[in-house]
Amino acid sequence: MANDKSLLLVLDLRRKEENKALEIFAQAQQKIAYYKEQIAKIIEYRQSYIDEIEQKAASGFAASDYIAYQAFLEKLDNIIEKQQRDLQLLEQDALMKQRLYFDKQKRRKIIESLLEKHRLERIKQENIREQKLLDEFVVAQVHRKNNAH
Repeated sequence: MANDKSLLLVLDLRRKEENKALEIFAQAQQKIAYYKEQIAKIIEYRQSYIDEIEQKAASGFAASDYIAYQAFLEKLDNIIEKQQRDLQLLEQDALMKQRLYFDKQKRRKIIESLLEKHRLERIKQENIREQKLLDEFVVAQVHRKNNAH
């Protein structure tokens, strides 16, 4: 069908759109993984810092040092909180990108389904034509055989 040439062009476009959406979604997933890793590292560093404070506290240290340690811990806590908020935004963004990817995938599958429907219709029409030719051939043979007697 001439219509299929146009559909094949649309299918190619849909595949490209789907691949681009998948690439964007994968990048969002990578960014989420990076943020999770960074948060884990900050939390690990924070715990190491607390362990260090506890060791120094056991041997005694000045109140001013304790205040400095406490201020630094607050900064780390603020950084962790901000990173976690940013992570939530990234996860929401990734969800939107995943939905977009699924939409592009669905649109491609619709075109593929339509092309398959056309292909099956062509096969059906070809089978009908072949059957018609076969029927005409049989009728012609029977007619020749009857005329020969």
